[in-house]
Amino acid sequence: MLGRWETSSSPKLKKTPKHSRIRPLHYSLKAIWPNSRVSLNTMADSLSGVLRWLGAHDPYRRIIVACPHSPAPEPGHRELGIILDSCLAHATFGLPAQLLACGATRVEYVPCTEADQRVRLWQELTPGLVGEVQPGKRSMRHGETINMEAVPLPRRALFGTATHSAINPDDDDQTRTISALRSLYERGLIPRIPDIPQGANGIRLSVKGCTACGVCVSSCPNDALTLTRTQMPDGTTVHQLSQAADLCRACGACVRFCPVQAITTGGQMDLQDVLEERVYPLASVSTRVCAHCGSVFPAGRGELCPVCSFRDENPFGSRIPPELAKQLPPDIAEKLMRPASDQ
Repeated sequence: MLGRWETSSSPKLKKTPKHSRIRPLHYSLKAIWPNSRVSLNTMADSLSGVLRWLGAHDPYRRIIVACPHSPAPEPGHRELGIILDSCLAHATFGLPAQLLACGATRVEYVPCTEADQRVRLWQELTPGLVGEVQPGKRSMRHGETINMEAVPLPRRALFGTATHSAINPDDDDQTRTISALRSLYERGLIPRIPDIPQGANGIRLSVKGCTACGVCVSSCPNDALTLTRTQMPDGTTVHQLSQAADLCRACGACVRFCPVQAITTGGQMDLQDVLEERVYPLASVSTRVCAHCGSVFPAGRGELCPVCSFRDENPFGSRIPPELAKQLPPDIAEKLMRPASDQ
């Protein structure tokens, strides 16, 4: 009897036809990861797949983008058409800048009546490099069109061949846009990086009652908070808590884990804050080391911490907690709360 894995009776595998062996090797990302959910730190969004595609190919002269409901792009030789996964009106404002940073000479779009405001912002960010699609020269060779919902995996990426790109596809959209604008400015493709009236991912924080414990700094997954310490001549230590605008992603971990609930959230940051890498001071706390027990306590109360100070004032006595004293008759509570030196 044949074993379970014996294949003597199995039909022979057919040889692959020669014409199928020379086809471009394309694999859909959705076919490989059908149930994957993208994250900010890995595959930030659907555009990251397009950026990987561009990084694995020679630069295109022109890239044409279109809505799913618009006529399909008709790219020519050394041109690329991209069908977006949503309307142009909902596309990221940094889309053209990122495509240009990957080597494209110009980005054009198939007109959409709902995207006028978005297109104006694109043209402000990258003047002269973005415009409505224009008929190209007729050629016997046509370019390729890819769908953002199912971007093919390039041959170079599959076999680990080095790719070229001015931006990292694994970064989130905000980081990629900032990197793209800086790259275009350094290459002289845009005259300056314009003021960007656009909200950023970060949120403004307000701090009151900070104890400089450092829990918020440790809990931030993006290293957006820093706590610096400066030793002063009088023996105190000044702790400065700061927030980096370009690193904050509004995860709220610092608010949730603060042991004294000293952190509250405010409004959304502007992208200009991120572009200029602004750092905002949040709190300044002065502390001192207790001369007796070595614990750290807020400065301004002498050289002893509150516990050692109480013991120093009441070496042979004890005092009832104030909350418990409120539940006792007034005369008894007054006697129990009286310092030992007055009894």
